[in-house]
Amino acid sequence: MIFTYSAILQHLHFLFFFATIWRKVFFLYGGAMLERLNRINVLYDIYSPLLTGRQQEVLKLYFSDNLSLGEIAQEYGVSRQAVHDLIRRALSSIEAFEKKLGLYSLFHFQQERLLEADRILQKGQPDRADLERLKEIVRELRQKNEQ
Repeated sequence: MIFTYSAILQHLHFLFFFATIWRKVFFLYGGAMLERLNRINVLYDIYSPLLTGRQQEVLKLYFSDNLSLGEIAQEYGVSRQAVHDLIRRALSSIEAFEKKLGLYSLFHFQQERLLEADRILQKGQPDRADLERLKEIVRELRQKNEQ
């Protein structure tokens, strides 16, 4: 297999980008990094309108645009520590919103049940136990949405 120079550069760029994201999540949270990053992304999608404009911008620059703390600090004319503190406060706010409103938990619960129902339906002809489980899933979804 022959690799072109541009293909190698593209792969190296992806690996660098992935390693940078991985490092950022580890820096902020420690373990369970990929799951935490996914959680942050979904929480941001749900709750970003409740954040200040500055918090929204900085989280976007850090997590989506992959800027470093130093690059963000330079852009805003503040210290790296100030950017770090702002990110921590914004993430703390998002977690507080989730604790009060529970929209991510509801979303996650619904996704798990829908995936389970889909797996049952993908098997083909459902048996009696499968039909009972599907009924139970519908009941769980209704009950959770009424809370």
